[in-house]
Formats: sequence, C-alpha cells, structure tokens
Amino acid sequence: MPAGFKVELPVYEGPMELLVELVERQEVELASVDVALVCDEFLAYVGRAGELELDLAGEFLVMAATLVELKARLLFPRPQAAFVEARDAAADLLDQIALYKRFKELAGTLREMEAAQLELFPRGAPADFAARRRPLEASEDLALLVEAYGRLVPTGMDEGFLAEEKVTIAERMEELEAVLRERGRVSLGELVPDRRRREYVVVTFLALLELARLKRVRLAQSEPFRRLWLASPDEPR
Repeated sequence: MPAGFKVELPVYEGPMELLVELVERQEVELASVDVALVCDEFLAYVGRAGELELDLAGEFLVMAATLVELKARLLFPRPQAAFVEARDAAADLLDQIALYKRFKELAGTLREMEAAQLELFPRGAPADFAARRRPLEASEDLALLVEAYGRLVPTGMDEGFLAEEKVTIAERMEELEAVLRERGRVSLGELVPDRRRREYVVVTFLALLELARLKRVRLAQSEPFRRLWLASPDEPR
C-alpha cells in the first residue's frame, strides 16, 4: 500500500497493512471495521495524490472486497448453517491474508534478486570448457515456481499470436505427468515454448503448483538463478 495512506477509524488509526495484520491476529474485531469509511479514505487519498498506481490499488481492492463480503455474512442474521459458513469465510479470509503476505514477500525478494543480477557481468566460459552435469538437488519449495514464473512471463509472450486450443488445468497436469514419465526430468523452459500465449503459461504454472502440492512432481535447482528442473517423484536424485 502507499506509504502515505493511513486508515483512520474509531477502533484503529494507522497503515492498512497493519490493520490487516491486527484482524489476522484477532486483535481488532472485524465487525467494528467500517470498510466503507476505509474505501472513502482511500479514494480521498488518491484524489489528493492525483494519480493511481494500479498494482497498489489492486492490493487495496482485493482486501476491501473480501472484508465487505465477510462482514455481510457476519452482520445479517441467518440460520445456523449460515453461521458455520460465516466462520468458514473468516478462516478463508485469514488464509487469503497469509497468502497475500507470502506473495508480497516473494515479490520483494524477486525485486532484490533482479537488482543484484543487473550488477553482474558474466565473464563467459573459455572455449575448452567442458560442461558438467550437476546432480539434481531436491527442493519442494513452491517459491521456486513463483520465482520462475516472474522471470518467464514477461518474455516470449505474444498476445497477438493466433489463438490456441483451450486447455484446462487438469488436462495440462496429465500432459506434464506424461512428459515426466517419458523423460524422467525436464527443465521448466522446455515446458513453455516461445510464443505461447499468456493463458497457456498461466495454466502450465497452475498445473505445476497443483502437482507439487500433491507431491506428484519434484522441483530442484542446483544454484540460485540457475535452471529450474522438474522430475517425477521416483526419479533418482
């Protein structure tokens, strides 16, 4: 969120992110948070600033919309089943907040890595250098996929390319597992050829995330910034 934006409520005054953290820790009751007032304050802030950064506005809108939906479920009397649903919605909100914080931390890390990489000037390998294949090191950190996605999506994307046949996440999962069964392991770059549409890349990464969550694929990277490899669970390490 913008550093200059502060929430001013009877129950809280301070940064929006801190308010979210307090809600997460249940130190501020969600029912006492006037989301409409928070939105009005944000719009007033944008009006004073004279410009709107879309990524920051997107963060705010996602959080505010989720809070509005949850408050609507909590404030209106409903049957017992609805109260259970509201409690589930509260748990979902906390999960979304945790996921939001995780991806924000990852985004900051990626920015730092990018800045550090820009200061590196590779010497290059001598002509007689013999490439050695490093052993695959095990890693199940899904952050590797997030990092690779951030590097890959801005390149090789042609939004004007001819439309491809739509593929679902389930279908892409089957395709990826078939490749791993046949080859044992494969680099991420080989799974996303150049000039593929953005939708295809997104579906591929969602399929990989689900396979990794189900432990049906193993992720590995020999060193930071090196190629990301995917292997079947029974592939020798």
